[in-house]
Amino acid sequence: MNKNFVHLSISSFMGLSPEATHYYGTLSSYDGKEIISHEILRKMDREDVRLFNKNNWGAVYRVGELTRRFTTEQGIIRIAKKIWRKHFPSSKVLILGRGAVCEPQLIIDIASESLEWFKRKNNILYKRAEKCNCWDNESKMLKICKEWDKLCEKLT
Repeated sequence: MNKNFVHLSISSFMGLSPEATHYYGTLSSYDGKEIISHEILRKMDREDVRLFNKNNWGAVYRVGELTRRFTTEQGIIRIAKKIWRKHFPSSKVLILGRGAVCEPQLIIDIASESLEWFKRKNNILYKRAEKCNCWDNESKMLKICKEWDKLCEKLT
């Protein structure tokens, strides 16, 4: 994991659990010693409270309480873009993906406009990886990953 990167990983139990209806988001980065993580939270509105109280076996929720549950991935991304710099002030880019993956992943935000070049080049490599079906075409993917490694070296 690179300390310049903050990773936003989005997970869900939808498709695995019959009653699952939510997404969850976590920001994580490496501070040089350890991996630091922050769960993405939001305040519940009236509609959330109505649904959660109806579907949660007697639990009682109130408007304004914090929750990890999101109904869309876009809701998580919107909040992550607002808060990642607060939690990781020395990091430079916000990536949609996981820190354990050593290949181009989609950059969704940057700390300053001076990093636009990095975002643009990274996202081109990401699209090339997607186009070749990632590791289904190992020789192309290895070449893309070598280019990405060189690009990341320029970021430090």
